[in-house]
Amino acid sequence: MFNQDFYPTSQSVLELMHIDCENKIVLEPSAGKGNIVEFLKLNGAQKVIACEENEDLAEIIKTKCHFLKRDFLQVASDEVSHINMIVMNPPFSAGVKHVLHAWEVAPDGCEIISLINQNSLDNDYSQERKQLLRIIQDNGSFEGLGEVFTDGERKTNASIGLIRIFKPGISENNFAGFFIDEEPESQGEGMMRYDAIRDVVMSYVGAIKCFDEHSIVNEKMNRLTAKFDVGQFGFTIGYDKVVHTKEEFAICQKHLQTAHRLQPSTLILLAIFTQLAMFLLIVNLILEMVWQLLVLRYQQLLI
Repeated sequence: MFNQDFYPTSQSVLELMHIDCENKIVLEPSAGKGNIVEFLKLNGAQKVIACEENEDLAEIIKTKCHFLKRDFLQVASDEVSHINMIVMNPPFSAGVKHVLHAWEVAPDGCEIISLINQNSLDNDYSQERKQLLRIIQDNGSFEGLGEVFTDGERKTNASIGLIRIFKPGISENNFAGFFIDEEPESQGEGMMRYDAIRDVVMSYVGAIKCFDEHSIVNEKMNRLTAKFDVGQFGFTIGYDKVVHTKEEFAICQKHLQTAHRLQPSTLILLAIFTQLAMFLLIVNLILEMVWQLLVLRYQQLLI
């Protein structure tokens, strides 16, 4: 049953991954005998779906959750378009390829948490490795966990890394069918031109993406400070003196669908979306800088 890539994920390693799967639909692409699947179910996952290439192990997984197919690399994006999260301990010999495929098929707004042989990222001699490093840099974080499999069910001295990436949650595809024809049409008085409509909508999309960036920074701070027993950090975004979630903000989409018929006075309000997106981006950058300064100061105090 064991092959060179079969390293079951222990409870202690799962706790290091800080997985928040409550009420989420989660994909486990290399389920093995089901350690991660069982952890997800015990910690509030709404539904777990899985892949496992080994024939014997696949039969075990079928008794524990919804079985998708054996070869994860053959999974298409439309088969997992409903998931919220991917949690994986991919084969050590093909970890980069598996994480890249997870990124490719993951729907917008999906979080990917993956263990990986750290050597795969320390040596970026291949285009695949360089591509994954760029994705991590732009969309998440990497943390070295060390030799965490030395006391596992199957032991190895390999250094293990933890990848956490978040696929931006809003794309122009959310507006499929919204934009009018590419060829500009004759516009009556008080109606917006096509280019103006696209500008307003893409500003809105950019503002929504800032919520995702804000969430990544918040999660990163909580993960980095978990060992300091300082409690949970919580950042909020609000306007009109009211705190709003990304979902509440996204309700504006239905109003944007009538943007080509709005009065000029209303268009001024829509222009605020652009300024809001820039403001949130600046706030995120400032928070990141402040946190880096705090970490540096803490390290100096330890010295």
